[in-house]
Amino acid sequence: MPDHILRRKVRAVRAVRSLGSAGVAETLGPAVRGLSVCAVSSGSFGLIEVIEYLVNAAPGADVSVSVWSSGGADLSQAFRMIQSGLVKRCRWIVDPSFAVRAPELCALLVEFFGAESIRTASTHKKVVMVRNDRLAFCVRASMNLQAERQLEVLDVTESPKVCDWYGRQFDEEFAAGAPADVDGADYFSDAVFAKDLRRAGLRFS
Repeated sequence: MPDHILRRKVRAVRAVRSLGSAGVAETLGPAVRGLSVCAVSSGSFGLIEVIEYLVNAAPGADVSVSVWSSGGADLSQAFRMIQSGLVKRCRWIVDPSFAVRAPELCALLVEFFGAESIRTASTHKKVVMVRNDRLAFCVRASMNLQAERQLEVLDVTESPKVCDWYGRQFDEEFAAGAPADVDGADYFSDAVFAKDLRRAGLRFS
């Protein structure tokens, strides 16, 4: 079987149609071993809320995020998870256009997580892995980090085999990717009238 295809037998998949204001916990149910959920939501939560829910179930996790779009508040949430000890390591793959479309957010990404934690690659997929020594969650979704009021699909699986498969792809893409090309000096300055994203409350130290 080609390396880019994974086929596996599963015992049961829970299908959920989560419309209205249903949150992550209501949609996914308990984040436990063997979880397998396919859901359609109305956009009441974004991918960052899914990550937060899963790292609370798997504290001290390594988190790998491949995403196309983000928002400043979302990056702040991710940084707080690291500060609290819920996330041990966080790696990001973003589309190269991210630095052009939202350079200030790309600068935040570098400021929060360090340039060595971020790579750019030609990608539009939204895949997240949350893994500690007990649990291995893999998330595939149509949604970006931020919540948007539109129909979204979400698949969450707790499976070391699935995480291993996606993890190998992520490692290859991360190794081949380019460092984020953004100059943080354009967005962080102590000068009185200069632009400084920290003044917007988007940096936590």
